[in-house]
Amino acid sequence: MHSEAVYKGGSSGPGGRAVQVPQSNRGLEGHQTGPSPAYQPSKQGTATTRPEEELDRLTKKLVYDMNHPPVEDYFGRCARCGDNVVGDGSGCIAMEQVFHVECFTCITCHARLRGQPFYALDKKSYCESCYIGTLERCSKCSKPILDRILRAMGKAYHPRCFTCVVCNCCLDGVPFTVDATSQIHCIDDFHRKYAPRCSVCGEPIMPEQGQEETVRIVALDRSFHVNCYICEECGLLLSSEGEGRGCYPLDGHILCKNCSACRIQDLSAKISTDC
Repeated sequence: MHSEAVYKGGSSGPGGRAVQVPQSNRGLEGHQTGPSPAYQPSKQGTATTRPEEELDRLTKKLVYDMNHPPVEDYFGRCARCGDNVVGDGSGCIAMEQVFHVECFTCITCHARLRGQPFYALDKKSYCESCYIGTLERCSKCSKPILDRILRAMGKAYHPRCFTCVVCNCCLDGVPFTVDATSQIHCIDDFHRKYAPRCSVCGEPIMPEQGQEETVRIVALDRSFHVNCYICEECGLLLSSEGEGRGCYPLDGHILCKNCSACRIQDLSAKISTDC
């Protein structure tokens, strides 16, 4: 946001206000009245001049006008219309330029900006409401983003609005992921929501805190934590190395080698007895 200054009689100071210009015949010494010596009317009639001559004439007139301003209070040329800004209170300074009061307006709605908050964008002046209309809007809350913009997945967010859909924690500067419908999740909630669940304990199989990967054991189309992958009969951990530590499933049961062999023997003995 910027401030602007109005030409008035008063002392100048920091902040870009107008320099004091006494309402007297200041600057008249050495000034002439009438046309510039470099710009005398032609006495030859209205003969057509060449473009080069016309350009030279206009250039000399501009230089003369700049060096010999009007005898009234003269503050420069208006950056908007190009005419002289003459007379106390007729102009203002904004964006390090001089404007007529009536020329210093919002580029969009043309409201006068003298004494009002305004914004400069690409050297153009905007009133507050029109400036806000030029801003990007947050993809979550749809409000204009006045400060820092957080961009993710091709969209713009307020940093405070970029949150996990499950726990609502802010994900500004934090690793995140999205599901198949582009819903934003923190890593932990994504795993808790979508990770396969252990068939023994029912908990999701997800990385430990601070880890990015984990091990999932699949047997008989079922998923297991490493520490949950045990023999259903004796509780032997089947995921560790060693003799007889592998899985020897029988009739849909997860068994170690010894327990599987024992069940097979029991089944064989039962069949023999039944016969």
